[in-house]
Amino acid sequence: GYYQAELAGMKNKDNFSNLDEFIAVDSRPKLRYENVTEGVKRDFPLQLNIFDALRIENDVIANLPLSRRREILENIVSQDPEEYVRLTKQFNVSNEKEMQELFLNAVSKGYEGLIAKDPNSLYLPGSVNDDWMKMKDWLTLDLAILGFYDTDKSINNGQLFSAMLVGSYNLETKKFETVSKISSPSFEDQKKIYSLVEFVNTDGDFNKVLEANDEIYFNPKMQKIGKKVPNRIVVNDPRIMPIVEVQCLNVTYSDNFHSCGNCYEEGMGHSLRIGSYKRLREDKLGIKDMNTTQDLHELYLGLK
Repeated sequence: GYYQAELAGMKNKDNFSNLDEFIAVDSRPKLRYENVTEGVKRDFPLQLNIFDALRIENDVIANLPLSRRREILENIVSQDPEEYVRLTKQFNVSNEKEMQELFLNAVSKGYEGLIAKDPNSLYLPGSVNDDWMKMKDWLTLDLAILGFYDTDKSINNGQLFSAMLVGSYNLETKKFETVSKISSPSFEDQKKIYSLVEFVNTDGDFNKVLEANDEIYFNPKMQKIGKKVPNRIVVNDPRIMPIVEVQCLNVTYSDNFHSCGNCYEEGMGHSLRIGSYKRLREDKLGIKDMNTTQDLHELYLGLK
């Protein structure tokens, strides 16, 4: 399996071949190597998946094309899925249909997606190009619009706002909770959104934010960074709070200024990884139609 863990080298050897040399540690503070028990090794088995190499012993192969580097690895690293050290799977794709089938299969098994690579590509440190491309699935959530942000640029460009503060509804506390700050949509959608909301101006003052709507829980960390404080807070009745569809890569475990559900462990809650606006849900309205904080927690745990 895969674990959120720390890879710890047990011994300094030129080569390695067994689990006695590497362990997975998932707790803080770090365990001293001599205190790692057989139980830890059993409970947190480590599997090292190798996808590329830049040097094999004293031979530098970074200047070779990817296909050649892969060929070299296939001759020295096992592809047996039961091995502790193994080579990652590679698929040669010739058309869009094959790529789509592989992607959907990966997503259905719980993976984020795929990485598509040009077999003739070279390894270029620090380079950004189209030789390697990440293909990831997006999670979509229906969240309430809780506030708006302005910037000098958005004001000068005549936009109604530069970004929105969106959130979930906590069924236990009976309050909205902030989840993410997302960029503004098109001007047409901005006008539609503005037609659905009532708001209070805060002048970027956190105390005014707290006073604006007692139906919303705001993370105190927000006040430490001025630009994170919304310029306007939505004060609609919870039953008619406007809803937007937000896409993100996943739900994260976080303690940032807009994380929700800050009661799970040590004041941490959940936020969104790369959240962005997708569309206004004109067919949905209020707490009955939106995702809850409990939904996000289950998504984080992989229960949904």
